[in-house]
Amino acid sequence: MKFKIIPAQINEFEVFGKDKKEIWIWVTWGRYDWTKFHTNDFEIFKNCKTVAEIQKLLDKKIQTIQPINKDKKDGYHVDFDNKSWNDAFNTQTLSKALGSIGSLEDDAFMNESSGGGSSAQVYLWKNVSKEEKKQTKTYEQEEYTLEDAAESFRDEVLTEAFEYSALETITLYRAPLKVVEAMDDNDEDDGSDEDDGSNPPSQIE
Repeated sequence: MKFKIIPAQINEFEVFGKDKKEIWIWVTWGRYDWTKFHTNDFEIFKNCKTVAEIQKLLDKKIQTIQPINKDKKDGYHVDFDNKSWNDAFNTQTLSKALGSIGSLEDDAFMNESSGGGSSAQVYLWKNVSKEEKKQTKTYEQEEYTLEDAAESFRDEVLTEAFEYSALETITLYRAPLKVVEAMDDNDEDDGSDEDDGSNPPSQIE
């Protein structure tokens, strides 16, 4: 059977870096198209026949997984070191714990489709001084500070003008996670789900 796993909230961070400097940008989309899974996509759900069975196993497994702020095996746990992240799980860790299979093995929950407009703010500056944030570059005849380019999520300005590299996307799912049955592609389905996109707590200057 086909299903979706929908978190109470999704938190996505686009990470840009240059030398030992990093900029983490929290991006919230107006719409997320949650991935449709089959029970055969995960070892843990292979024998499930109903949404209720999947939900029961998922809830049980979540209790055995450390949230990102307590998971010392996760290299990013130090960047989420306060209690507000007690219910947040790295989707790569979650994917591995559920036994994702085949092409989904690395991160079954990778967001490959979203839209509806976005909002962004810098969550974390690493080794970037106040002076560097105010440095200006010209891109397509417009002048930007590094801070302006980051806060407005102008990734092309960050990479082309300021010569930062897009390093990776870190995705967190906040519990509780809800399992819903997914329609076949030919059936009607709400398809997308709006995230409440609450503002992140400020982090490191």
